[in-house]
Amino acid sequence: MANPETLPTQIQELIEVLLAEIPLLEEPLAALLEAEIAAQDQNEPPKERASLCEVYADSLDRFGDASGSLGFTGLQQITTWLRDNIVLLVDIPHPLNTTQMDLLGSWSGYAGAYLSMPYDSDICQEFVTWLQAQDWPKPIDKSQAEAIGALLLTPDFTSFLNDIPVNNRLKTATAEHVSLELPADVQPELLDALLQELPEQSQTFAASMQNVITGGSMDDLNVAKRTAHTLKGAANTVGIKGVANLTHNLEDILDVLYAEQKLPTPELANTLMEASDCLEIMSEALCGLGPPPDSAQEVLQAILDWANKFDEFGGLPPEFNSSQPASVTDNGQATSSSNVHHQTSQDANNQTKNNQNIV
Repeated sequence: MANPETLPTQIQELIEVLLAEIPLLEEPLAALLEAEIAAQDQNEPPKERASLCEVYADSLDRFGDASGSLGFTGLQQITTWLRDNIVLLVDIPHPLNTTQMDLLGSWSGYAGAYLSMPYDSDICQEFVTWLQAQDWPKPIDKSQAEAIGALLLTPDFTSFLNDIPVNNRLKTATAEHVSLELPADVQPELLDALLQELPEQSQTFAASMQNVITGGSMDDLNVAKRTAHTLKGAANTVGIKGVANLTHNLEDILDVLYAEQKLPTPELANTLMEASDCLEIMSEALCGLGPPPDSAQEVLQAILDWANKFDEFGGLPPEFNSSQPASVTDNGQATSSSNVHHQTSQDANNQTKNNQNIV
């Protein structure tokens, strides 16, 4: 059985986006089930059933399209089948019974389990069995179950991966590289998911970076690295170049630091904090809370310079061998214990040469 962690990074990132989308699909479903529960004492379906089913069906369509474009053909077929059954529910002349509502409510659990472990045969079988329940308006038969089960176990990411261009690292940042313009074909659900997560994630990144340069630990650096990874994946999926380019290169820098178990030098720390501030302003702009950052292009260029420098040396540049990790002075600028030591030694040098190493 393949481990999801062995899938290509791009696929893992988009699976995370699909998983984040599932709770959003539960919102229109919850409204539908609430209406059905309220109508249980009546002899006719709730008046709003048709409109609620339409909203839920449209959401399923978009989720299915996103799943299929990635390579989860089996999941796409299940989503289409569920959508068709939702449409058929509209014509049932009475409130849905408990079993039918339980079946509807089980969707998110099966979909989430499958995306988390797409090669698990037991999970796939349980998913298919759910489709065969006779309380569905249109359950699948045995031959359909076998076909869908086979597709669930064999997602094909080839087409998606072949469409991804080979990207060499940027050398020069342009205005286009920091653009926050939304693509014309942006999927509303994916955009909503990003906008819900972006403020909290950008704040988490800022807090962890602040911790890193104020005497933090590798744990803080790891939080920053993982947050940048999450933001990069979501931004790439939606198609927001500015956030994607900034977080992609931030993650690469933090990956090297974490692998080498090194905290940033004062110079790099200043650049990282500027990038963190820029990311927060980008987040606010995308959420409609302010204008885009004026210095985004300059900030990305500074990050690119560091990332390309890391590439040039195949890891940390030589200055990391002699420089002390960053800390923050009263004016908010990063400095290091070696700089403080040097300043103290210069003051002491007028008194006695032997005191040059006073800390």
